[in-house]
Amino acid sequence: MTRSSIAVPLLILVILVYAGAEGVALYTDWLWFQEVGFGGVFTTILYTKTLLGAAAGISVSLFLYLNLRFARRGYGGPALAVMDEPASQLPSWALVEPLYRRLLLPGCVLAGLFAAGRGSPSGRPPSAS
Repeated sequence: MTRSSIAVPLLILVILVYAGAEGVALYTDWLWFQEVGFGGVFTTILYTKTLLGAAAGISVSLFLYLNLRFARRGYGGPALAVMDEPASQLPSWALVEPLYRRLLLPGCVLAGLFAAGRGSPSGRPPSAS
């Protein structure tokens, strides 16, 4: 088996376990709010958390994407440096640029998804660590 054929199902399993745990917590909260007669409060809280998470994710994605685009625009070419001993050789920008262009938007969206998870309040008190 190749490494990618193992990584993809493992990644899907991790996502399913995380989504399952979050789904169970959401379902028990919904049941509790229904039991005490405050189903409308639950939907309002859920809507607000979703909206805050989406706003945080979109803001981070947009900020990161524009920042990296503007930073790349100011790139003036290779800098000439004189060194006594050659340090570890970095690849040339000609090798890095296609990968940079291909992964810029997906990387920013992924960072935005992480920020969306952190930007949505969990409703639990913060840990004292």
